Amino acid sequence: MTTPSAASADRRPTVQSLRHTFVVNRVNGWMDAGMDIDAMMPYLSRYLGHASIAETQYYYHTIAQAFPIVRRYDAASSDIIPEVATHEE
Repeated sequence: MTTPSAASADRRPTVQSLRHTFVVNRVNGWMDAGMDIDAMMPYLSRYLGHASIAETQYYYHTIAQAFPIVRRYDAASSDIIPEVATHEE
């Protein structure tokens, strides 16, 4: 089985890709509005028909568009991944 190249890949949107986009846009919008994601996620999960919040979170954690906004609002990330100081003199 061969893997299609980027030029020959099917680029039409799928229902799955639209669901991913919806989740990312919704969660990013909540973060920008300062809403409590933990309080809102059960509603989104139920809306999508997921059995658990983890299923909904999976849609979000694999999307590159989520990273900039998460970095902007994640207060703990600087403690977990500190800046690297240069040691050149």
